[in-house]
Amino acid sequence: MNNQYRIILVSLLVLVVSCANNEIQGVNENVCKDPRPQLCTMDYTPVCALLQNDQYKTYSNACSACSDSSVISYTNIACE
Repeated sequence: MNNQYRIILVSLLVLVVSCANNEIQGVNENVCKDPRPQLCTMDYTPVCALLQNDQYKTYSNACSACSDSSVISYTNIACE
């Protein structure tokens, strides 16, 4: 394999690892904004929400999380 392909391969690997680390560390956090939703669909795409009391709670989807006025933000993964 020549050096040009090695550089490209290493660059792609670094990019993939960097993106994976951001997701794990909660960098992709979504902030709930006003006005809050009043009606949500019943789909199940779990999110982990940060509540005002610094607790975490899993909601069935982002809309359900943001409809709760005690939710500050959420990440697109269920809480552990």
